[in-house]
Amino acid sequence: MRTTRNRVYRKLYRGFESPYLRQIKFIRFKLNMHYKVLHFKNSGDMPQDIKTKMVHLVRDVYDDDTAQEFRNEFDKNIPYEYVVVLDETDTNIIGLACLMNSGLDFDIWEFAWAMVCVNYRGIGVGKLLNDERIKIVKQHQGKKILCVTQKAWHLVRNGFRVVCTFANGDNLMVCEF
Repeated sequence: MRTTRNRVYRKLYRGFESPYLRQIKFIRFKLNMHYKVLHFKNSGDMPQDIKTKMVHLVRDVYDDDTAQEFRNEFDKNIPYEYVVVLDETDTNIIGLACLMNSGLDFDIWEFAWAMVCVNYRGIGVGKLLNDERIKIVKQHQGKKILCVTQKAWHLVRNGFRVVCTFANGDNLMVCEF
């Protein structure tokens, strides 16, 4: 049964991805539940293999220069908290996101790095990352979250609004509780 279903799924998937097919992928992701959400308070709390896998994900999603920049931020001890979604079936990181207290005020937070592995896009991993980060901010009694991004749609669904758009196309977004 499973082999036939997977074969049909692969055959449908080949060539195009309809909204219906995306919904099937989302349901499979939620039903299979072979993922684990990890939260690290800082890079020092993180095992080396997780750090390495995070850098590999950044390289896969962006490029070598961006991966090096991400790696350098580990060394600089930037006070990020990390949310990582781990695929337990093959122990790969399928999504990661960072957040930090802004330093402007104790109850203002910033969202930083956010990315999802290409093979897992469109099935709710990004929303899961944002939901987890918002939950962490609320646990710290945060009242406001700031984020600069070019992709406003993925934060609008979590209650963010665009405050201004910069000349380079980046949007300053805010979410208030």
